Amino acid sequence: MLCISGVVVSSVSSSSRTCNDILALMSDIMHGFATCRPSKSPVTDLIRAVCLDVEPGKQGIGLETQLLTCDGGFDVFDRFVHALCRRFGLSMRRLLDCFDQHPESVHRLYSALGFGSIFRWPQEPVNSVTVESYLTSFQRHKPDIYYGRSDEELDSNFENLSFFTTEEGYAGWGPPALLKDDKLCIFPGCRVPLLLRKVDDHFSLVGQAWVHGIMYGQYYKDLDEISHRIQEFNLLLAAGHSNRRQMSSFDSFVEPWRQKLTSQTRAGEFPEYHSLSQLDSLISSSSPQSFELGTGASIYTNSLLPAILTAQREVILVTCFWAPSSTLTALKETVDRLAQQRKQVILENGPDALEVLRIRICFSSRSLFQQLFHTSSKDGYAYPPSAWPTKLGLPDKETLDAGAIDLGVKSLFFLPFSVMHPKFLIIDRERAWLPSCNVSWEAWLEGCVEIQGNAVDNLLAFYQRVWEPSLDISRLIGARQDRVPLSVSAVGLNSILSPARRFSRMANEETPTILLPSSHHRNPWAFHPMLPCTPLNVATLRLLELAEKSVYIQTPNLTTSAVLDGIIEALERGVDVTIVTSKNMMLLEQIVTALTTTALCLRSLIRWYTRLAKSRSQQMATRQSRSAASSEPVIDLEAAFPKTGALKVSYFQPNAENKSRGVLEEPVHSHLKLTIVDSRLTLLGSGNMDRASFYTSQELGILFHSSEFTRTVSVAVADTLVGRTRVLFDSHNA
Repeated sequence: MLCISGVVVSSVSSSSRTCNDILALMSDIMHGFATCRPSKSPVTDLIRAVCLDVEPGKQGIGLETQLLTCDGGFDVFDRFVHALCRRFGLSMRRLLDCFDQHPESVHRLYSALGFGSIFRWPQEPVNSVTVESYLTSFQRHKPDIYYGRSDEELDSNFENLSFFTTEEGYAGWGPPALLKDDKLCIFPGCRVPLLLRKVDDHFSLVGQAWVHGIMYGQYYKDLDEISHRIQEFNLLLAAGHSNRRQMSSFDSFVEPWRQKLTSQTRAGEFPEYHSLSQLDSLISSSSPQSFELGTGASIYTNSLLPAILTAQREVILVTCFWAPSSTLTALKETVDRLAQQRKQVILENGPDALEVLRIRICFSSRSLFQQLFHTSSKDGYAYPPSAWPTKLGLPDKETLDAGAIDLGVKSLFFLPFSVMHPKFLIIDRERAWLPSCNVSWEAWLEGCVEIQGNAVDNLLAFYQRVWEPSLDISRLIGARQDRVPLSVSAVGLNSILSPARRFSRMANEETPTILLPSSHHRNPWAFHPMLPCTPLNVATLRLLELAEKSVYIQTPNLTTSAVLDGIIEALERGVDVTIVTSKNMMLLEQIVTALTTTALCLRSLIRWYTRLAKSRSQQMATRQSRSAASSEPVIDLEAAFPKTGALKVSYFQPNAENKSRGVLEEPVHSHLKLTIVDSRLTLLGSGNMDRASFYTSQELGILFHSSEFTRTVSVAVADTLVGRTRVLFDSHNA
């Protein structure tokens, strides 16, 4: 712990990750600066300062100097590109590709930087010169522009930045992991401002920042004004101990996770996440809105289908299994009624009364026959409109067209076992739900989290990479205000209730969030002796490694040896472990993919734990006996023999009373995928702790770092499990 003195300049109010399109980034910058106080920083000066690293009144470091010192023989556009590449550390190819795609925006950017009256804009259109020819002509200047670094290094550096504004009207650049309410601070003797994050009773270092208006000592000009604002910061720095960093739990999770994934790459991942820029694109924040428990039918009819009814422009529904069921019937009825109501609005108000509603439905498995004869192409299979009502149980095309609904349905599956297991719903690119349930008939205990915020953008990007590569995700699709609103209540839905249903509204607080995909792998278990290194797999094992006090795991099955090893190591360190799983659930799948079952794996775990506890007890007794007979000073026996963590293992079972009465939608198995570490880190999503999820299926998890979020989830789960578990082993009673 380091105690240092400094000043809090302001708190981060908003941030925007830099993107592949530099012109879109400029738009974000201009929007951010437009909200700054004009008296503090005129918009033109701010744009020039952040883009070109020039302070007003300073000479020799701005675009003018860069342009005038370029070698002769270049026109204005040449020099403009040269200067931007130098400033951003961006590869020439990336910048020119962007200009090639958006020639109409280049002039606006050039003018916004304030040099439209100084230099003549080239008469030739930007896209009249190919990228390749331009790169060739610029080749002799590459060392000067690239500083000896590769395209990949430069682009990674550019993408690992966030543009941010603060509550006091400052703006600048920071690391991608910065969040709202992070503190922008300056410290005597430090050449750059630092971003700090409050964690319990101390601060952790987020990273350094470039901030317009304080980089040249302006903030220290009136020392009397800031002297009373100097305060002490307890800063927790990295320190190696048992391969764990003594930082905040989120920071200590992220860095080893990134290092592991960048050090082990595999060809042909779908999707691939191994470069720093790819991994950092998964790290963001979200505002959790709700957490819900129940059966699949109850979650769909009470949350997901009502959400679809609110959509104005786009619905993206991704699931794994698609089968005739009460859920599918309710989904069909929802879309059908929605189309009928939209048709009525169009008849009454004209064809332009409503935006076209774009609905995309994606799934992996419909039947064994479909799996056996499914295409192996990553393009998947697009179902023709004629199959919507006959094979999929959806409304016909005529009904949808009349309601201005554009439907598309697609499936992806790879033999022999590679299902696309993620499940999520995105509405108008603003809200998202991640349920554990399929569109299927099973009465299982399921979970669902609803989020808003930047993590929704990351989820949309994941959807694009897997299901719809041609989708333009940079386009905002906010609904037009002059459209006729739909009345959701007028559509009418019949809710299916489950006695296990619990619905918890969240505090809508910005929460550090990581989206965790896992690529599918087509080979069966025999060809995969090594665990695939995917964001979700590495994250799961890192959580077990990071645990200091407690681990809670609720999973349909538990057959992955790497997870079992992680549990054993946690118990050896003194971490308490609680496991809730199902018995004989998907038994055939367990045997085929893992050559074992959850029951056998748990039996081995319990045997190992019993032997460990007995061995440590015997060693402790022997040491105590020798110490009592010796005249040597008493030693700390507990330090010599670390306490073994407590282990509790339970099977999920239906509530006995509800089962005897034949209550509908009483869950018979638990299909919830939940891991909680130290009451702060919560992992939800589609991934089971079995070999199928770790080795063959494509999966998607989502990790939240929030004590309040974890508390809400834990309370709901504990309440639902009352009367629905059977204890298999409890070390407290052993």
